[in-house]
Amino acid sequence: MIVIGINSQIYAAQDNARHLRYTVFSSEQVLPRHLRHAIYSHAGQLLSRQDVHALLADLAERAPVLVAELIGYDPRHHLARTDPANTNSLLSVAQIHKVLQDLLAQRIPICDLESILEALGDALASAANPDEFTTLVRRRLAPTITQEFSAPDGRLHCLLLEPSAEKTLTQQFHRPSINGFASATGQESCTAALSTLTESIIEYIHALPVLPEPLVLLVDSAIRHALADALSSSAPNLPVLARSEIRQNAPVHILASFDLPQSQPDRPVLLAQQTMELFS
Repeated sequence: MIVIGINSQIYAAQDNARHLRYTVFSSEQVLPRHLRHAIYSHAGQLLSRQDVHALLADLAERAPVLVAELIGYDPRHHLARTDPANTNSLLSVAQIHKVLQDLLAQRIPICDLESILEALGDALASAANPDEFTTLVRRRLAPTITQEFSAPDGRLHCLLLEPSAEKTLTQQFHRPSINGFASATGQESCTAALSTLTESIIEYIHALPVLPEPLVLLVDSAIRHALADALSSSAPNLPVLARSEIRQNAPVHILASFDLPQSQPDRPVLLAQQTMELFS
């Protein structure tokens, strides 16, 4: 990004910057852009419990039965109950709040609150904690997620992992524990594999002359959460999506595929750039 200010000499650089395929912004555009980015990046932290109650009250105007079924009362007429004796609710407002915060932190829109609550209701039978709730909700929001991370031309620009790398990571993440404790060797191996993989991905991204926006890492659902955590600090603007979270037949543009070093050199494997349909 190049910022063009008032100075006429800087203005003269616009054509050259555009020729180099930079995005050029005027000084008046920069502050709103950065403010929007800051709000977008911290939306999960900005969402308060009172905000969630207000969202539920608004949804109750359209889907009163759904809301009352999940939280046990009509939020349009009552404040959120904190009495643990309230056994009519399937979910507390605190649990819904946590799931919505997680979705926003992962850059997933929560506009379709009705679908989110329906997914939460369905997840109660199989999920045991908020992380599992969020995972199941993300699958239900596949059309929303696909639209959110697709480029203006409708394609999803993505990075992939080689099947062998996904298989290795899945086996390491789900390695059986001994007496409830994972082996130190297994943990070290898993950490080393993740570190090598994230370094290769970051190196590749930094070497791109033009970074597609948005760009995502598309992986198997069994390793999505661990990879997202591993990349959260070093590549916070690279969303990690599971294939089950993408709409079927969504057109994707594959930029590169990555493997682990034991099967090939510690470099990303570049595929011929192509457009394909996922799950075709």
